[in-house]
Amino acid sequence: MIRGRRRIWIGLSTAVLVGGGTVAPPGHLTGPGVGVPPALASGGEGGEGGEGGEARGERGIAVADDATLAAALLAMDGHLRVALRLLAAGAGDAARPHLQHPLETVFPRIHGPLETRFRAAEEELEAALAVVHAAAGEDATVARRRAEAARAAIGRTLEALVGDRLRDPAFTARVLDRLLARLAAEYGEAVTEGRVTNGEDQEAARGMLRSAETLWRRVAASAPEAVRGEIDGILAELSKGLAAPGPSTETASPAKIQALVSRARLALSDLR
Repeated sequence: MIRGRRRIWIGLSTAVLVGGGTVAPPGHLTGPGVGVPPALASGGEGGEGGEGGEARGERGIAVADDATLAAALLAMDGHLRVALRLLAAGAGDAARPHLQHPLETVFPRIHGPLETRFRAAEEELEAALAVVHAAAGEDATVARRRAEAARAAIGRTLEALVGDRLRDPAFTARVLDRLLARLAAEYGEAVTEGRVTNGEDQEAARGMLRSAETLWRRVAASAPEAVRGEIDGILAELSKGLAAPGPSTETASPAKIQALVSRARLALSDLR
């Protein structure tokens, strides 16, 4: 945690940092040209923009191993990808929850194992997420810079946690399995009776897909041709299914998205 401060959890996992003055991120989090580590390096959404612990992933998914913890970090990244795209489109109000969710709903459930094993990375990540949370509703240029800095911190935390294992198809398959399961759950909460009733969760699912696509591209060439073709095709279908429906297209049903995810998870099992 951030030294010299008390963390107070209020309501549903909202983090409030008090004492010791204002939250001030390390200097490298605020300057221009913040680099995003290779594991996350594909811009904003769509190019626009282990061990132990009792922690739980977003909305209660247990974080009991490194693959699940990595998937939770990538879920954070997905939210920020969405925020960057919406900010670039001038939709600051729609971006706000995606700037806030990483700190409010994901970090409280993973900070325990991170703090135990990678204290410096955990502190840097918490500081970056607190700053981007505070930037929600600020000038879009400032919010975008904070979001990019937070993505960079997530990437560094991910590399501290798993390192070269993100180049291992077997480990990456486990991470993707968990991330795609989270995507399907998010989308299932977004659509009711053929209508999008929660656009926030729909956007979150899209952002997680972008993170999943980036991760898959790192190892796709190492996968057997049949598996590579299957996953490539499923990711393309998911991208189409999660896209905003046009005048002549219907909203994809949660059952369809779940079926695609189930196919992907089955194909990924051949790599594990």
